Amino acid sequence: MIVKSLRHSSPKFGYIINYVADGIPSEKDYRWIAMHNLSQGADRKSIISEFEENARYLQQRKNPSRKKVFKYHEVLAFAKDSTLLLTKEKLQSIAREYIRLRDGDNSALGICVPHYENGKHVHLHFVFSSNHILSSKSSDMRMDNAFYYELRRNIERFTLKNFPELHHSTVYLDKKELAQLLPKEILAEREEPELSTPKNFGKQTKKQLVADTVREILDKSTSLHDFVSRVNASDGLETYSRNGKLAGIIKDGKKYRLKTLGIQLLPENLKVLERLGELEDLRRKQEREGLAMSR
Repeated sequence: MIVKSLRHSSPKFGYIINYVADGIPSEKDYRWIAMHNLSQGADRKSIISEFEENARYLQQRKNPSRKKVFKYHEVLAFAKDSTLLLTKEKLQSIAREYIRLRDGDNSALGICVPHYENGKHVHLHFVFSSNHILSSKSSDMRMDNAFYYELRRNIERFTLKNFPELHHSTVYLDKKELAQLLPKEILAEREEPELSTPKNFGKQTKKQLVADTVREILDKSTSLHDFVSRVNASDGLETYSRNGKLAGIIKDGKKYRLKTLGIQLLPENLKVLERLGELEDLRRKQEREGLAMSR
């Protein structure tokens, strides 16, 4: 699964809770939220109020040299091939495990909401507080690279052990571990994208290098605009579009379509980056409105 994590420095939670809540599916069987340590109510007003009341404790901590992080917004995205296999119960089970892995101390506030886009792209959106419940103390939600790396691998391990049929959504586990986790019948039918073949071996090697670079950039990007900017700032790389949509990468004058680079869950990656960009626009709008009101 694609896992993205963003930090937010605004103590206001209205824009982010409304954003994730607006994406709840209209179908009754898919409408659910998972609340973590929230007790005031399941409606938007109560959830926003509880998060913001808790954030006030962090505001009391004085450290002007360091910018405070008040919330984390995180997204889990599944492959299109997994869509028809994703039941409400499976998604809720994965959400609960992610929350357990993410907040090992059980000391933060959190919420999870599912989003379904066109019946093809399924995402789980999480919002976590950055401080302990009713405390100015950090809830240890800040992740270093090692923790983030293992978090992504651990949620995939859990998913494959309990729901091996969702194997198409794996991104971070290598072939050796997949062979240990998946039943033989699934391994036999699983098809991995191959980037290199005996024919045109040199070109395929170059294609592999481009794919590896794009994969690294995707992992660091926080929005679609950020991804495009990072690609175009990379030595020898630039993006190109077709009919107004991002279509691929140009390297040394040669075009590589994104869908032929063999990067797992690439469409889901781009969808997630689009949504993160939308949320960033909302955050900036709220900040501008807040400044205007204070004048």
